[in-house]
Amino acid sequence: MIAGTGYRNLRQCRPPVADPASRRRYIPALAALLVFSYFATLYLTNQRALAANIMFHLGIDAWPFPFLDADGVVSAARCLREGVDVIADNPCDPLRRPYNYSPLWLVLAILPVTPAWLLPVGLIMAFTCIAGLLLLPAGRTAGATAIITLGAISPPMIFAIERANTDIAVFVLAAAAALLASWSPAWRMAGYSAALLAGLLKYYPITMMVMATRERPVRFLAVAGASLIIVGVFWAMVGEDIVRTWQLIPDGGWFNNMMGSRTLPSGMLAEYKWPIGRADRLLRELTIAAVVGGIGVSFIPSIRAGLDRLTEAERMSLLVGSALIITCFFGARNVGYRVMHLVLALPALTALWRLRASWLFSVTTFTVLLLLWSQAWRAYWIRLLFPGRPTFVGIWFAREILWWWTITVLIGIVVAIVVRSEMGRRVFRVRS
Repeated sequence: MIAGTGYRNLRQCRPPVADPASRRRYIPALAALLVFSYFATLYLTNQRALAANIMFHLGIDAWPFPFLDADGVVSAARCLREGVDVIADNPCDPLRRPYNYSPLWLVLAILPVTPAWLLPVGLIMAFTCIAGLLLLPAGRTAGATAIITLGAISPPMIFAIERANTDIAVFVLAAAAALLASWSPAWRMAGYSAALLAGLLKYYPITMMVMATRERPVRFLAVAGASLIIVGVFWAMVGEDIVRTWQLIPDGGWFNNMMGSRTLPSGMLAEYKWPIGRADRLLRELTIAAVVGGIGVSFIPSIRAGLDRLTEAERMSLLVGSALIITCFFGARNVGYRVMHLVLALPALTALWRLRASWLFSVTTFTVLLLLWSQAWRAYWIRLLFPGRPTFVGIWFAREILWWWTITVLIGIVVAIVVRSEMGRRVFRVRS
């Protein structure tokens, strides 16, 4: 009896064993930090040519100096302080690019901005992006963690950090919003505020507010009403500048690393000399097929059952990542770094794959990973082995098929989550 009691007390005095999942949470951020440190070392040791060559093999066009996109914002704030209409022309920018971001970023002009600000601002954005990976749900297994880590060090993430693009702020705010939305009501309000801030900074992230459908009617209406008031006030203050900057958003070619719904139809138009009407018809047909297919996916019992088995943090991160990518895909042409938002969906997709919820989740996990690395395998690796125009067009076409598959499944995920949310059940009369 005494020995047994002593053994039990000894076990009770042992320190608790750390949850393996809590340790796995740090791996993607640590890997991203190591990659960033490697490139930073190359820059600091005057090996920029080597860094640029490595990035070229990853499908990234490195600029002669880092943080080019951050310079677009910092230089605009600097010129604005001098009374320049930076939307019309920004002589402080090294490429003379007119300012085409949200006017909200120009609040930096109240600070004594100088050219020396670029390096610290770029570094802050880089480390913030890496730290944002800590906000993602942990992979449930070592294999899941490996997939999430591959996403964390994929070309879009490296590209975004190399340019210090403002989409980094969207990524971090989205990760924070998804995490906060899985907590208590007070924290959820903070999460919705983060999503709204991201929307004011880049416009398209406003669709993240779909998270609020998890609230009961009174709280949902309060969130929606407050958001509409804030957006309305913002528009009243700078609506004219928003229209002006919107018209300056650049477009790109159809065969580079940009993504969007128009890429496949317009690329076919350019490559095979299709009539314009045929390309427009293909876009409509693909869009209808994706929406109808996505709605069909949302009604598959195994899909719904799998989503119900996710943690709230996984489900919210999946919802936020899916909403961002769908909005980007159908809203405009997007530079390759915006694909980084697919990383937000990886923790939940890998969890669903592990749960064997549906083969659709297993396939989509790998299509997402392929898309995150498509800048590399499409732009360089396969073309190195099989040069020639047919190969180039073939792998471009394969990438577009992967995009339409992934978008269809993500639409299904969003519909399934929203329909079964608190507001969704009330509106669509769906049982929990």
